[in-house]
Amino acid sequence: MKRITLIVALFTGLFVFHLSAQVADEDKPGKIKKTAGKPESIKFNRSWSVGAYGGVPIVFGDVNPEYLSLGYGLSVQKAFSHSTLVRLSGGMGSAKGIDRKYSSTFMIKNNPALNGKQDPFVDFTSIGYTYFNYKMNYYDINFHFIYNFAASDYRTRETQRLNLYFFGGGGLMLYQTFTDQLDKNGALYDFSTIYNDYINGNITQNDAKKLVADMLDRDYETACDGNPAGAAPTWQTVVLNHIALPNVSGGLGARFRVSSKLDFTLEARAHYTNEDLLDGQRWERSYDILSSHNDIFFFGSIGLNYRLGRIDNINWFDNPAAMHYKITLENKRKIALLSSDTDNDGVSDYFDKDLETPEGVKVDAQGKPLDSDGDGVADYQDEEPFSDKGAMVNEKGISIDSDEDGVPDHRDLEPNTPKGKLVNFQGITIAEKGSISGVSGSAIGFLPAIFFDFDDARLKTEFLSPLSMVAEAMKANPTAKLRIIGYTDKVGSEEYNKALGQRRAQTVADFLTMQGIDPSRLEVISKGSAEPLTDVNTNDAQRLNRRVQFELIKTSAPTPEEKKFEEVPVKEE
Repeated sequence: MKRITLIVALFTGLFVFHLSAQVADEDKPGKIKKTAGKPESIKFNRSWSVGAYGGVPIVFGDVNPEYLSLGYGLSVQKAFSHSTLVRLSGGMGSAKGIDRKYSSTFMIKNNPALNGKQDPFVDFTSIGYTYFNYKMNYYDINFHFIYNFAASDYRTRETQRLNLYFFGGGGLMLYQTFTDQLDKNGALYDFSTIYNDYINGNITQNDAKKLVADMLDRDYETACDGNPAGAAPTWQTVVLNHIALPNVSGGLGARFRVSSKLDFTLEARAHYTNEDLLDGQRWERSYDILSSHNDIFFFGSIGLNYRLGRIDNINWFDNPAAMHYKITLENKRKIALLSSDTDNDGVSDYFDKDLETPEGVKVDAQGKPLDSDGDGVADYQDEEPFSDKGAMVNEKGISIDSDEDGVPDHRDLEPNTPKGKLVNFQGITIAEKGSISGVSGSAIGFLPAIFFDFDDARLKTEFLSPLSMVAEAMKANPTAKLRIIGYTDKVGSEEYNKALGQRRAQTVADFLTMQGIDPSRLEVISKGSAEPLTDVNTNDAQRLNRRVQFELIKTSAPTPEEKKFEEVPVKEE
């Protein structure tokens, strides 16, 4: 116990010394601290990480170990500096072993698992020998202090991907050990052939071990000496039918950085247990005394650690010297940028977002050419530098006017005006004499285009008034017939668009019918995505194609009054 106390005190002292040195360094005069309105120093981020590991547990004791056992576990770590961390881990697994040399005399006489005292069916005293084997099942929890070697080398100038560390601490192990001494029929194994061949020099100890391994059925049905399932010694503490074993442990590890948040680890850990029953055997082979050496539990593992938190704050793995060197180089680069202006626009390269501004072009505070109307075309290339906000423009910065009526599309309420027609400031055709005679002998100036939302055939409220005016004009001209044509954009199949255009045209026809227009005066057709008003592939532009238009159909010779409106395009039935 004195040795255990000494080891724990050593690691605790090292950890406390390192932390106290850190605190003293932070309190030195001239140390930059965070204060209101002043720059903040580079502050270490206390980082958490989680990990998973797996490996080979081995018991070095009185029985030769097997090296194909498996153990695994999880861990959580917290860093207090670039070089010191604490870790809590928990795992489980099993360790196995088979003795190369037969057990006889005192190893049988004094072992209750072999002399029949624990189980009368397992009694080798009359035979005089056996080959001892074991399987030790365990659960453990450990708390370790970790010290990174690489983070303490202040001569380095580069962040290292490989980092070596050592650790120490203690924990608690719960274990049970069993041995396989009965075959599948419940009888004692007959090792006589192996025993005699070895005694006569026909085989080596390693040969004997291999032959025994092939013979075992690996049931491990017999509780070993010290197992609570058999008879635990009185000095042992039993928890959940397992021996509870406090221990101290330590080891070495290597951590390889895979990415900014993920590490691959290799680790070797040894546990000093002050116990000689991990392998189920504690008696000397040739003397009637207890073994003078306690068992050592060893665990070699590989694992992955994942660092929590934002990537730019995960710095506990980095050597602080390398970090400061990197920061110094970055500051030198920024200073060089502050003092240079590659494109001579008056904005230093550090703040300049456009390092290739042409000579003489006016720029903003970020060094980008001015764009007064925010249309994406810089003023020095913009032929219309004060376009309305939100207007669609061409490569010269001029607002797009699809029907070339002098009213840009974003202000044009009739974006498909035929060429040569007069329009008002909203792009609406101004009928000099009317296209259909209106109410009380006046004129309705135009047959409007009705626009629809994407994949929709419902009328929008803004078009109810224009459609009502069409209905009134139709009532005033009882001989007139209308062809109602539905259109769509190019999204979807032609079959679907034909049907959608038909639904749109029918919706308009239904509204006119509700206004008192005889359905026989209305012809409903669909042209789908044909005859688009624009090929510009944006939602704002394509809305011009989602429409219903009207054509006037003459059914009889025009009256003298109707002859006045010859400019209206007419299609005969």
